[in-house]
Amino acid sequence: MINVIMAIVLVIILSYYITLKENYDNYLNDIENSEKLMVNFCNKLRSLDGVSDKNIIYKNFYEDKIKKNQNEITSLKNEIDKISKNNINKIIKKKNNHKLNTHNKAKKQLDVINKSKENIVSNNKVKINLN
Repeated sequence: MINVIMAIVLVIILSYYITLKENYDNYLNDIENSEKLMVNFCNKLRSLDGVSDKNIIYKNFYEDKIKKNQNEITSLKNEIDKISKNNINKIIKKKNNHKLNTHNKAKKQLDVINKSKENIVSNNKVKINLN
């Protein structure tokens, strides 16, 4: 007996749940349809609305603002590029100067070594300059 009552209660609850779900689905469909209707209405209304001076002024203002901002952005990019090129050139110049200095020092050291080698070889020889 209890099983029969439980089964009846379960069937009633399931049927109630199914009707609620169907009503919710219908509600969602109605909202979707009314949203489409609203969008169409607004589009038609906008097409009937003529261009006003206020809209043209706003449009021109924002176009000018965008152009000015783009010009400023390009000038800033160019300035950044110029600064970075200058920094790179400074670094390269420092490296080249360092290489030149080390080369000159090495050349002087090589000259001293060659001169000392020559002096060692000609230690017992007498050099006479006939000018």
